[in-house]
Amino acid sequence: MNKYQLKFLSLFYGIAKRTVDAHVEMGLSTIEKSRNLDIIYEYALLSETMGRKEAIFSLSEKHNLSEKSIEAIIDIKVHHEINRFESGRLQPENNI
Repeated sequence: MNKYQLKFLSLFYGIAKRTVDAHVEMGLSTIEKSRNLDIIYEYALLSETMGRKEAIFSLSEKHNLSEKSIEAIIDIKVHHEINRFESGRLQPENNI
């Protein structure tokens, strides 16, 4: 990831994090969504410097979750976005 991609990712993460945290405070979303967003962002950063297994292990230690849980969070989000892209549904989902 070059410095421009990293800057864009960090900017996007900051906006998404503030939005999700506001939704959590208002009761529109669960704290798990905020945690999952953190895990996905941290995985994107860690996967640049280490392999997939090491990144998942590091995140499982940090967030006190099993490696399978971390892997499921990452894989579900990736496959969900791919399915939305392939089906042509690029609009944001209504999770309410």
